[in-house]
Amino acid sequence: MAKKTEKTFLVVVVEGTVIKRIMLLDILVGSGIYYTLQWICSSIVISMLGSVVGTEGIKKVQKQVKGSNIKFVRTLKTAK
Repeated sequence: MAKKTEKTFLVVVVEGTVIKRIMLLDILVGSGIYYTLQWICSSIVISMLGSVVGTEGIKKVQKQVKGSNIKFVRTLKTAK
């Protein structure tokens, strides 16, 4: 007989405040860093790289300060 495998579904719940924080950080702070670097050095490449590195650095620092706040809810299984 063939082996039956159970299928599991992972349900991820994302709070609205997390989405707002990500949007605020990526759009507003990233744009601010980009335009500041653009004004200082007049190089598009440096401005883009600085914006990416700046926002990712801020995210990394926030993650280290707060720790992981991801909560595992539960695993759903299909009916047999």
